[in-house]
Amino acid sequence: MSKNSNPSIEIAFGEVLRRLRKNLGLTQNELSEKSGLSTNFISFCERGLQQPSLNAIFLLSLALKIEPAEFVREVQNKNPVPNF
Repeated sequence: MSKNSNPSIEIAFGEVLRRLRKNLGLTQNELSEKSGLSTNFISFCERGLQQPSLNAIFLLSLALKIEPAEFVREVQNKNPVPNF
């Protein structure tokens, strides 16, 4: 499988997470408090160093006031999944 110019899923997730957080004017610490996830975890996700679980995606979505499906759709738009 050849590597394309799209960012990895982890990088794409982190970019979307950071944008959504900043759009709400939240710091990582504030998002941590709202989601119940650690600030370190959020930081690692934003830098593409951590893969979030499904549970974490739901907690982040709730805190960011976005449907989980829309969150995932935005990540997919940054890194389209190939047709199978």
